[in-house]
Amino acid sequence: MDADDQLNLYRNSGGDSFSGSVVGGGGGSMVQVAAADFDGDGDVVSTSGAGDLYLYIGNGAGGFASPKVIGHGWGNVRELAAGDVTGDGKADIVTVDKTDAQLRLYTGSGGDVDYTKVIGTGWGSMTNLAVGDVTGDRKADVVANRADSGELNLYVSTGSDVNFSKQIGSSFQVMNRLTLADINADGKADVVATGRATGDLNLYTSSGDDITGAGVIGHGWATVKHLV
Repeated sequence: MDADDQLNLYRNSGGDSFSGSVVGGGGGSMVQVAAADFDGDGDVVSTSGAGDLYLYIGNGAGGFASPKVIGHGWGNVRELAAGDVTGDGKADIVTVDKTDAQLRLYTGSGGDVDYTKVIGTGWGSMTNLAVGDVTGDRKADVVANRADSGELNLYVSTGSDVNFSKQIGSSFQVMNRLTLADINADGKADVVATGRATGDLNLYTSSGDDITGAGVIGHGWATVKHLV
């Protein structure tokens, strides 16, 4: 989402080349935003200032249906990401709570989510929460960086929980936005992050249990509010 509150889709046109187009507007009321495949078409979820959780179902062509409220009381969410943690083909939601710093899993049913369980505690210093299949086992894993040290950590999904695996990056405090996506189409989600000072879009490719810096793949991303 850009500075004009427009939702932009950047299609991978091969390698690390992307072409962007506006696919939605009026996103100024979105507080937390995540993209994942809830029903097979590529969808977006967001929280509002009033604490409602909205689902935008994709039409398969880059557009979205009118939003549907699928939850209330989400105003205390500090970090939100989405992906198929359980491996059942339907996206789930993972959040970090502002008050108790718990990492929580909400299991997706295809058009809705249900609170499932606490899958982590002590996440008060974790930022840039992202969910994606880093390991390539068809279950989405969790990645987040520690704001106090800049460590980027990988938490591998078991299908019902996530376990700390290892530190996969350092000095990520210089990144202000981060997401996971399979950029090189090898079945493993890569890390994409924007530089806080530079506005550069940086790619880190996944080997399955680690990441390798692959360089800058875009410039002028400083005005992007949400990277999903």
